[in-house]
Amino acid sequence: WLAVNTGLPVGYVSTVIASGANLFTAGGFGVYRSVDNGSNWTAANSGLSSVDALIVRGPNLFTASFGGGVFVTTDNGGSWTDVSTGLSNKYISSLVVSGTYLLAGTTTGVERRPLSEMVKDDGVAELSSPSDHIAVYPNPSSQSVNLSFTSEEGFAEVRIINLLGESVSDVFKGSLHAGAHSFHCALNGVAPGMYECIIIQKGHYQRAPVVRLQ
Repeated sequence: WLAVNTGLPVGYVSTVIASGANLFTAGGFGVYRSVDNGSNWTAANSGLSSVDALIVRGPNLFTASFGGGVFVTTDNGGSWTDVSTGLSNKYISSLVVSGTYLLAGTTTGVERRPLSEMVKDDGVAELSSPSDHIAVYPNPSSQSVNLSFTSEEGFAEVRIINLLGESVSDVFKGSLHAGAHSFHCALNGVAPGMYECIIIQKGHYQRAPVVRLQ
């Protein structure tokens, strides 16, 4: 391991996520962005203070802080917009996107808001019945799963992600021919819980749930 903190203030880093060619960190110092795989970091904090949750949805990033509410950026952190209108509790510790909603975990429960009320376009064309396009078996599983799907010709990424949108297993990244494909994915080192298999190709996402057992 090699420290890659150039430009980062000293402080606790709670999240590191990827959005396209950008990396973002979040913590008590707010949000910082890197365009060179973490070698250098610059502040992306306009309108923000401390950040307790950070997630990616298409080209948009959502943040939340404990007492500060929810913010979104559509320009890679250049500016942030408060989207906390209607939120009854701004003490937020987690965010997740599910379907067409953003959900926030607060000290008094969970609240949700439609993404369409906060961003004009999430930049990801969702298929109408995504789970019909990916077969995951055995599922649930305690050791590994097999993934079967049909794709177009072209570059594709196949990942297993957690409910925060963070990759826990990069299954495949490369060119695929048009037709049927199968991949084996070991779940070693993946904690028990709910996950998703996602296939990204030409701006489209295919999704299917994956359950990791003890």
